[in-house]
Amino acid sequence: PMFSDIKEIKSPSQWDDIKAESSSSNKSILLNFTAAWCPPCRMIAPVLQKLAKEHSDGILFCKIDIDAPETTDIVADHAVSAVPTFIGFDSTGSIVNTFSGADKAALDDTIGKLLVSKT
Repeated sequence: PMFSDIKEIKSPSQWDDIKAESSSSNKSILLNFTAAWCPPCRMIAPVLQKLAKEHSDGILFCKIDIDAPETTDIVADHAVSAVPTFIGFDSTGSIVNTFSGADKAALDDTIGKLLVSKT
């Protein structure tokens, strides 16, 4: 599949599993809130895919479709008002960086921070 390195989160319990995996494996998380109808989301997708391949040893790459009914609570918990929105968490669950938009520089910057935040 095209998004083999990016896990799609489809339920709150799956998100809990990812956070547990992050903690136990000492990996950061990059969470991408996206939507099928969003052109910038489609534009940044191949960039994200490439980064996921390069950094899968240190970061868990995840995406959430904001329109999926099962993920409404996760979207609300993170106050997502625009797509794409990216949130980077360190392995303790603290937010390292958040930004919205298909901003490759911000994406690279966030990934740099997530790799550094690993102890």
